[in-house]
Amino acid sequence: MPVPEQPLPDQPLNFQYDEDGVAVRVTELPFV
Repeated sequence: MPVPEQPLPDQPLNFQYDEDGVAVRVTELPFV
């Protein structure tokens, strides 16, 4: 994933890391 040029806001969208350690954006409750 490309690195964002601007810093993330104080409360960005929820981010989760999958088993591969890749940041995945989730807009709703994360899968448990």
